[in-house]
Amino acid sequence: MITKNYARIDGGLVVELFSTSGDITQMFHPSLIWVDITTLSPAPQAGWSANQAAGAWTFAAPPAQTLAQAQAVQIALIEGAYQNAIQQPVTYMGATFHADASSQNVLAKSLFAGSVPSGFFWLDASNNQVVMTFTQLQGLASAMLTQGQAAFAKKTGLKQQIRGATTVGAVQAIVWA
Repeated sequence: MITKNYARIDGGLVVELFSTSGDITQMFHPSLIWVDITTLSPAPQAGWSANQAAGAWTFAAPPAQTLAQAQAVQIALIEGAYQNAIQQPVTYMGATFHADASSQNVLAKSLFAGSVPSGFFWLDASNNQVVMTFTQLQGLASAMLTQGQAAFAKKTGLKQQIRGATTVGAVQAIVWA
């Protein structure tokens, strides 16, 4: 299979780069905007502006940055990567479950009731019914929370590093990996 390169666009900026030979539309939540940049030269980088007009995307490198500007851009990139990380599917009870914002919201509402009816099920990422008790539903929430907490700790640490960096190059070297 051919590996393609993609740029994730958020707020008119390239916030993440990703390479895959798989179908990008099946890998991420459909609300994320991924643009195929495989054939572009120069290849857009994180922090570049992205504009769509008449169905075509154009990219531009940012002008030389001050330290404060570089820090603001890098923090925005880290925030974008964090949002992506907390919405990645989780594995629990031998199944993979969506953990996007909508799924988390429905799960929180389901837990609020304090119990589930007999035969209650949650759909996994392949739309298979996974029968769960209330305790197991709490376990799914815990798996999502654990993923989110790890991502939050990573985000916090990276933002501290960015704020402590003293050169534009040092700031730009701090990435979500």
